[in-house]
Amino acid sequence: MNLSLRLILAILILIVMVVFAGSFFAIHNAKRNIQGALERSSNLGLDLFSIAVINNETQDSEKLNIALKQLKSLESIETLNVAVTQHSNTLIQFAPALDQSRPQRIPGWFKDAVVPTPKEYVRRLVLPEQPPVTIRVVPNPGDQIFESWRNLRLLFLLAIAFTLIAIPLIWLVIRIGLQPLNRVMTALDVIREGDFRQRLPDFNLTDIRHLSKRFNQMAEVLEEQKLENRHLNVQMHEIQENERRYLARELHDELGQSINGIKSLAVSIAQQTPTQLQKMQDIRNICDQMHDTVRNMINRLRPEILDELGLAVALGKLADDWNTHHPDSFCALNIQSSLDDVHEKTSITIYRVVQESLTNVAKHAEAENVWVNIHVENEVLHLVIQDNGIGIHEKEHYIGRGLPGIRERVYARHGEFVVDSEINQGVKINITLPFGENHD
Repeated sequence: MNLSLRLILAILILIVMVVFAGSFFAIHNAKRNIQGALERSSNLGLDLFSIAVINNETQDSEKLNIALKQLKSLESIETLNVAVTQHSNTLIQFAPALDQSRPQRIPGWFKDAVVPTPKEYVRRLVLPEQPPVTIRVVPNPGDQIFESWRNLRLLFLLAIAFTLIAIPLIWLVIRIGLQPLNRVMTALDVIREGDFRQRLPDFNLTDIRHLSKRFNQMAEVLEEQKLENRHLNVQMHEIQENERRYLARELHDELGQSINGIKSLAVSIAQQTPTQLQKMQDIRNICDQMHDTVRNMINRLRPEILDELGLAVALGKLADDWNTHHPDSFCALNIQSSLDDVHEKTSITIYRVVQESLTNVAKHAEAENVWVNIHVENEVLHLVIQDNGIGIHEKEHYIGRGLPGIRERVYARHGEFVVDSEINQGVKINITLPFGENHD
């Protein structure tokens, strides 16, 4: 669940809690208000009937009855059950007409929650020269309950309407407010891909601005460390190539001459003592094997053909040797531009990259064909190595397939390195390197 949805759900839950809390207090107040209204109405009814009885100056009960009936027209009296008796005679007794449709529109739970405790109000009047009059009033809360329910229902409807209008607006505000966080997430993805030049702007929100500042500081530190690592990789590769060149020269000058000397002595001895011809031939064969081994070691340490005949010829020899030793696969080399002016360090980088890539193809790709294409455009050398093998998963690009070493070699020469691969779709490596010396 994303942050936007969590915030909206939290706000929705808060609104529901507020509505329930408001409803609880509204019901509580409604019950209290109904109780107060019934008490006031009952007291008013008692007062009015008392006044009507006291002000009646005659003993004519019919006129008194008419005066009491006139009070029934008052709205406050219509909510009361009233009985006026004198001795055993009932002067007037009435109950308000009930609207039979109202109880059906009021939920039972609401009626049970707000209905007040039943109560009867009684007043006894002692009149001169007349028998005492008893007034009994029992309030009927039906109208008050209906009015309270109508008000509470209106409150519910307003709360629902407010929620329906507020949620889209809140969602829009949250989306706008979280846009800086989306930019931070995008920047983190760029950092994860190894581009530490990514920077965030200063945002208006203070918290996000502090986060942006910390992110930029982190990116600056990572970029500095990356540049330092590249510088160390450049030095490491230069030291490695110098050591290889030194070992190749030593093997060629010292061990190669010693092997040639042994072979010459064996030939000389064989000419002087024919009986030892077979042993001398064995010595010569061993010397030839040692010479071939040393020559292969020299070629892998520092290919002489690269220094003597240039990059194009060295790559052609590398492709031919690979085809010779891998009859089930074929490497097609296509050089579309002259490589005579390629800088020495760029030249050895290209050679090592192609060498390591062909080794990867032989070990992992199970490919039938490999294509190596090189061309120069706008002082930039483009190298594409592609096979039709089993491919690799994206997460395996830099796990145990020699690609990290290739990438670091390219980055050390200020180049760009991109791997494109899908399962059963082969691997395609795109490399660009500066052509001349100005990027050394």
